[in-house]
Amino acid sequence: MPESEKKMARKKKPYLENITVEATAAEGNGLAHVDGKVVFIKQGIPGDVVDVQINKVRSGYSQGFIARMKSPSPHRLSPFCAHFGDCGGCTWQTLPYPMQIAFKQQQVVDQLTRIGHLELPEVSPILGSEKTDHYRNKLEYTFSNRRWLHQRPELGFQLDGTVAFVKEKLRALGYEPADCGDHGVTATVGGRKGGKCVLIRADMDALPMKEESGLPFAADCEGAAHTCGHDTHTAMLLGAARLLKEMEDELPGTVKLMFQPAEELCAGAKSMLEDGVLENPHVDASFGEHIMAMLPCGEGHYSRGTMFASCDLFTITIKGHGGHGSQPQNSIDPIAIGAHLVTALQTINAREIAPDAIAVLTIGCFQAMEAIKYILGAGELLTGQLLTYDALEMEFHKIKLPPRGKGCAVCSDTPTITTLIDYEQPACEWKRA
Repeated sequence: MPESEKKMARKKKPYLENITVEATAAEGNGLAHVDGKVVFIKQGIPGDVVDVQINKVRSGYSQGFIARMKSPSPHRLSPFCAHFGDCGGCTWQTLPYPMQIAFKQQQVVDQLTRIGHLELPEVSPILGSEKTDHYRNKLEYTFSNRRWLHQRPELGFQLDGTVAFVKEKLRALGYEPADCGDHGVTATVGGRKGGKCVLIRADMDALPMKEESGLPFAADCEGAAHTCGHDTHTAMLLGAARLLKEMEDELPGTVKLMFQPAEELCAGAKSMLEDGVLENPHVDASFGEHIMAMLPCGEGHYSRGTMFASCDLFTITIKGHGGHGSQPQNSIDPIAIGAHLVTALQTINAREIAPDAIAVLTIGCFQAMEAIKYILGAGELLTGQLLTYDALEMEFHKIKLPPRGKGCAVCSDTPTITTLIDYEQPACEWKRA
């Protein structure tokens, strides 16, 4: 056969009809076998009957995606996902995690072993068993707590209802919750075998905004909403508290639970640190996390070294000279100065730090006096935050802020820059226990 015909033959990928997905392999790919060959089907789950478009052919296997769903598996939570046809059926990711594990243990091992591709020890099935019901109960506990919190958001240190809820749940699990700092809560589990102490932290406060999600459990209040996910963090830590309490006798050390207020104010952790959250018992290591809506469900990321940015909050006060709007030459307009300053501050990142340096400088508030026909000389106020991953970058920005203000002020007094909050970068330190 001429080489050109061989290339054409290789380009022709088969279209397989009525393929029944028999098992699920790693990465959520369905597994079937056709004419003695293994076929990996992207996003297929056991029980799907699909037509498959093959896009990769190898000597021992083929790989393809779902071109048409003939009959969805009864194990799917819904037959189609929001973008079915483009992604091939991402509802696999919406299955409860224990069911995903069950598919991988119970069916993948059996299937691969049967066709001679893998020899693994026998795994006891858990799908539909009491163990799966046990996990599902744990998930429902976390879901219900999260939705209760989501409907009742509170801000900053004003967390009376949230704190009362957390304490009630902890006491019901057998804990003795303690106050720490301003509206912080701690509890410990384990320690019966001595060992070290590990702290797990979750924040509890919401954002000052109105929720517009339209969800059946949306918060119905004007000034607060859990749009950053702290309701989820709190519910997750309560779920962890339940699991840890059940295995308390097996813990080789102590786990300290930390429910933190006022994360959005960049002040809650400091309040608890000053009140000794890292002592009694002494904390040897700590873990914190944050959900990320842009990541796939079930995926987690970690890092060596700095993981979260430092936070510096600052205000810039600009004073001008008042006058009538028809005679701007006789006044100094602080609004015009502030507008130039907002733009000038962005050139610090754009032109004065390395392209691979990570820093975010945001002006989130521009307050000016309310007037239409007049130029008011009273102080205009800019409020913002600086996020950096490196202490040198943080100090560099602090040095560069005042000259930007002076350059934009022209005839006005140099703007006053006040630092409200000054936190260093938290780092992940890896040590062998």
